Amino acid sequence: MIVKLYGMDDVGTRAEHLSDLQDLWSGGLAMLLSGTYHSALELEQVEKLEIALKLLENHMTHAYSDVKYAKEINDLPRNPEDIPDVE
Repeated sequence: MIVKLYGMDDVGTRAEHLSDLQDLWSGGLAMLLSGTYHSALELEQVEKLEIALKLLENHMTHAYSDVKYAKEINDLPRNPEDIPDVE
């Protein structure tokens, strides 16, 4: 059985949902860390959110390769005026 995990190269709604989830969790973490006093429950939630964000980021970037994008960028014309308009 072959299982394919999709990272951020999988464009479309899945990537958007993962990015939205990352934004929500990051916002929640920022809210928990705001202020000066933190209860034991808040600190426990901070730790859980930090772990979840690291796992999510790892999942989103596991198959990401800069090489593909670097090749596309390097193939662009040197003169910006020579780049065709995209419609």
